[in-house]
Parts: sequence; structure tokens; C-alpha cells
Amino acid sequence: EQRRLVAPHFRHQKCLHFPTSVKFTRWLFEQHRGDINPWAVLVAGWREAKPCLAALSSAFTGLAEELRPDGRRPALRAPTVGRRPAKQGGL
Repeated sequence: EQRRLVAPHFRHQKCLHFPTSVKFTRWLFEQHRGDINPWAVLVAGWREAKPCLAALSSAFTGLAEELRPDGRRPALRAPTVGRRPAKQGGL
């Protein structure tokens, strides 16, 4: 399986697979948000791209009203502040 081959190259050396955009959204809403260091890369097929981007937008803005209703989706976590050290220099 190709996921096992690429997983060692990722930051946490794991590759998460979500069979649907709904399961990705539920996972995303459980993650910390705000002043954090992102550690995931999203790879999505053309059918899942739009709902996954909508979930990312909701997690970024905190507004989940535009997502499809899902009674099992957790509420977004409150954003964290001041967890990561200030950047030194340029980009």
C-alpha cells in the first residue's frame, strides 16, 4: 500500500486516510486551532475537494453554518493563543 511507503516522509511519520469528506471534517473539528504549527497535508480527489475546503474554511473562520448538517460532527474547539514561539526574521 502506497500510504505506508510515504508515511515515513511526513512530519509525524503517519498518513491518515479518511474515506469521506464527512469523516475528514469530523477529525478536523477535533483538532486544535488558532496559534499552532500546522502538521497535516490534505490530498483529496475532485469529488471531495470542495467539501474538504469548506471544512478547512470553517475551521479557520470558526463559522460552520455553511457546512452540511451532521449530528455527529463535534463543535469546533476554541482557538488557542500564544502556544508557538514568535518567528525570527523573515518568512
